[in-house]
Amino acid sequence: MSLSDMPGAAPDPARGRLAADGPTAVALAEPDRAVRPVWIAGVVLVNLGINAAFFGPIQVLLGQQAEAFSEGDKEAILALVTGAGAAVSLVANPCSAHSATAPPHAWAAGSPGCSSAPSSAPRP
Repeated sequence: MSLSDMPGAAPDPARGRLAADGPTAVALAEPDRAVRPVWIAGVVLVNLGINAAFFGPIQVLLGQQAEAFSEGDKEAILALVTGAGAAVSLVANPCSAHSATAPPHAWAAGSPGCSSAPSSAPRP
């Protein structure tokens, strides 16, 4: 999907807003005032808490599961699992970014989510 395929009015660089006035133009306008540091700190702390709550138990449980497979080879097993996870993430993250920008009919048409080839489905 390119910028020319996007619905709605194109941005007008001279005005700094969308060419067509309406609720979309107001929502996409540049901010009139600076964001308060308290709000930025709150967003950072919330993200830090979410990541700690999500990844903390995973780090402990991966080590325990590697130890359950083989006591002597737990470091090698953990290295293999985390390396395989990194390799899958290396491929899956760009694919998910592509599928987020692809037209919504791409998944319904059965086209691969990580392909730069155009979809064979007709455009609405």
